[in-house]
Amino acid sequence: MTDFALSAEDEYLESLEPQEDEDSAALVTALHDALKHLTARQRFVVEMRYGMRDGEPYTLEDIAEVMGLDHKTVVEHEQAAIRRLGTRLDPQNYPPKHK
Repeated sequence: MTDFALSAEDEYLESLEPQEDEDSAALVTALHDALKHLTARQRFVVEMRYGMRDGEPYTLEDIAEVMGLDHKTVVEHEQAAIRRLGTRLDPQNYPPKHK
């Protein structure tokens, strides 16, 4: 089985330099914080699905094969992650309003 456990200081997130643009920096910080609240499997699915690991988005079938899970289980992990991220990322707060 492939090791898909991720630490809070994932390489992808460490590679993100804070943007000079305040809005982008705030969004990156919010995403970083929100990803910490996912399970390791949920985080792995989201990062693979949306190209956060190597810049290449993967299909659910590819992710299922890598994780050694069936397609349905991967879909469930993705849906749970999206729900959890939605509760963490309030779209009314990002980007921050400038006065």
